[in-house]
Parts: sequence; structure tokens; C-alpha cells
Amino acid sequence: MTGERHRLAGPLIQEPGEYTWLGLMSGTSCDGIDAACVRLTETGDAVVPVRVTTVVGETLPFPSDVGERLRTAADGSLADAARWDRVLGESFAAAALHATEQWGRPDGIAVSGHTFAHLPQGAASTTLQLGNAAIVAAQTAVPVVSGFRTADVAAGGEGAPLVPAGDRVLFAHLGARVAVVNVGGISNVTVIDGPSNPPRAADCGPGNLVLNEIARRFDVPEGFDRDGVLAAQGTADRALVARWLQHSYFAGSTRSTGREQFGEAWVAEWWGALNDLGKVDALATAVAWVAAAIRGSVESLVATMAPAALDLCLIGGGGAHHEALVDALAAELSIEVAKLDAAKHGVAADFREAAAFAILGHERCAGRAGSFPTTTGCRVPTALGSVWLP
Repeated sequence: MTGERHRLAGPLIQEPGEYTWLGLMSGTSCDGIDAACVRLTETGDAVVPVRVTTVVGETLPFPSDVGERLRTAADGSLADAARWDRVLGESFAAAALHATEQWGRPDGIAVSGHTFAHLPQGAASTTLQLGNAAIVAAQTAVPVVSGFRTADVAAGGEGAPLVPAGDRVLFAHLGARVAVVNVGGISNVTVIDGPSNPPRAADCGPGNLVLNEIARRFDVPEGFDRDGVLAAQGTADRALVARWLQHSYFAGSTRSTGREQFGEAWVAEWWGALNDLGKVDALATAVAWVAAAIRGSVESLVATMAPAALDLCLIGGGGAHHEALVDALAAELSIEVAKLDAAKHGVAADFREAAAFAILGHERCAGRAGSFPTTTGCRVPTALGSVWLP
């Protein structure tokens, strides 16, 4: 770690050495900010240019009223969006200052921004993340990288999924062909085939947004099915799962999706059928659908590999704690399925995405790609993000 204020003031990291990056991630579940401190080594090796040494993390929940308002914030006015940009910028800055007290001052901070709209379809595809990075840089006196998704869209990509470049760094040491599934608000998967091959990736579709909204509508006290206890008591309606798998996203050409397709509006559309099933069966059916959608994405990506085979599937995100979902996914796949574990895999399930964004920030300053044609559909491998200097 360095005490020099502008160590990253230049456009690139050019010398081998030790670096510390802080990744800040706010996902579509709107439950808070995940902070991950990643210590890594710039090796100077052409095949494996960077190695992660340690990852530590903490989740900083939003105040309950902020989380609730964020879930419907995309329906607000332009003035509301401007205010959210400020509020979220202050929130990211507070998270960064807290992390600095915990782990020391980083060399750089990577801020995901909070996604307010993600519209990847068609020639006019676009995406919008709020959370003013200039505020973070000003309040922390640390260089900040942000604007990852918009940079990818400018390069012809969909702006998601973005964690694969980080996944390749995080899990290259496992020496296996690995699928890394993240079940956040939206589920996504990265397939890694060695440190020198570009990762393959796609959003799988539904995730915790759907599961949590169903739980809220059934008045589950915490607003979500903790550990999947309720879903485990139910029986999935396989006919309904089959109908849901006919959703246009699964047959389309886009690689990414968002709450616009698999969020509150989807649950509202299907609420009659879900309500008829009752609480536990509705949750079990939704879990079966999420698992089947993930399996479909994994199989599609693996089919592009030679040979078309995997050694391991790792699960991260909040869904890793959902035992019924983990069991359902294990039943769908014919390989070992394991929850991400810091001792075994180097990063805990809750902090994989924040750690990946920290690596994306470092890769931007090293001039290396953060997205690939095989992940977001961008035209060429592209370094992502803009650097804000304090």
C-alpha cells in the first residue's frame, strides 16, 4: 500500500509491484453496498500479469428507507435521478471511508454505480448507473475508476456482465475449467478456461429480484426467504417452470438483462398463478425456474468450448446462502457444485462481485481489457472505465 496521493495519476500502471484496490458494489437487490479490499501483485508476466493475494470484505446495509425507495427509484423524475446520483455518491464515499478505517488507504477505488436502467436490446442499447464518483474521489483523496458499463456500451457491448475479467484473475489459481455463478438480483455466469483464454459469460436471467418480490408479496417477515427454508418445504410446479422458460430472453440474442424483464413487473404479471400455488410452492417453483435458467446458460457457454466440459461450478452472491437454490442447481448440473468459500477459493460468496470490480479498476489503470466479445459482445477486448482524480 502506498501513501503517495497520486500514485495512479498517470493513465497506466507500468511497474510490477503490490497494489491495493477497494471495490464498491451496489446490486439490483438494493440491500446495501458490498466493499471488498483486494491486494494484488502486478507480476510483469505476459500470461498471468496480475495475481490476487488476499480479499477481505464487508457489507454495509442501506438504511431501510433508502433500500425501499431505491427499488422503485427508476420510475422517478429527472430531478429524482439527479438527487439519487448525489445520495449514492455520498453513500459510496461513506463506504469507502469506512473501509479505509478498517483496512488502510487503497491505491485506487472502483465504484460500480447503482444501475437505474439497463436496456441492451437493439442498436440504441444503453445503460445508466448513478452514484457520483467525483464525490468519492473528493472525500477520500484516492483515485476512483467508474463508468465501467457505459464504456463497454461505447465499445459495442451490452454493459454486462462485467465481472468475468475479475473472475479470471480471482480463480485462475484453481487450475480448473470453472463456471462461476452469481445469484444476485439478476443471475449471471462466467466460464473460465485457463488464465490466457478470454472468459465466456452471460446473464442467466432471474435471480433474487424475483425470489424476494414473491416473498414480500406473501408477507414473509424479513422480505426474503432466508436460507431458502420456505422454498425447501414446497413442491415446484414443473409445468409453470416450463412456461416461464419460454420467456423471450432465453431465445434471444442479448447477453444481459435486468429488473426491467425479471423484476417486480414480472412477478406482478404472474402473481395470479403464484398466489394460487401458495407461499411455499410458489417459492419452490421460482427457485426451480432460476436453477433451470442458470443451467441453460452454463450449457450454452460450455458448448462453445473444446472439449465441452467443466470441472466445477462455484456459486456466489446472496443466492449462495439459499440452500434450496443451491440444491436445485446441483440437481440441474452434472458436475460438482460448491458455494464460494474464502478459505478454499480465495474470496467469500458475498464479496466476489465487489472484488471483481476492484480488479476491473486495476486492469483499467494497467491498460488491460475488462470486457471481451465473449462476455459482453463488445467489438474488441476493451479497457473499461474513467479515472477520477482527487
